[in-house]
Amino acid sequence: MSSTATSAGFAAMQQQQEQHQGQEVDQQGHDQQDVYGFPLVNLTPQQQAAQAACALHEERRRVKWQAYNQQQHLPAGAKLKRYCRKGVPHELRFWVWWHISGAGKAAAAAPGHYEFCLDKGKEQPAVRQIELVSHFMYALGTLCTPTAIAKAQ
Repeated sequence: MSSTATSAGFAAMQQQQEQHQGQEVDQQGHDQQDVYGFPLVNLTPQQQAAQAACALHEERRRVKWQAYNQQQHLPAGAKLKRYCRKGVPHELRFWVWWHISGAGKAAAAAPGHYEFCLDKGKEQPAVRQIELVSHFMYALGTLCTPTAIAKAQ
């Protein structure tokens, strides 16, 4: 499989991930949830300070990763290990995982296998059951609450 086909597969998977990362925004444009679906309302001053410190750390990490993202290649060896241990920016995690895990090489070695697995999975009886309850359990990344259920419907 060519690198163009691998890139196309990667781009399609990344687009799927981005579609599932819906965040609610209040009227002032502030996020009401973090990227994992946890609510960001009624935070204590300590929680707000911790969130601000995390945001600063993530921004520093984002700047370090930016050069590699622009060139579409990862750092080598010990540097990659150190960068991963210090943190991969949320929006780059899929790209880093795709390369580190070997998923890109596996996709190139077996063209069409991912689509085959998707089609085969649709035939499983449990898929329908999961689809029926998933919007209740994970509505916009939140836990099953009356508010989340109302929003999902």
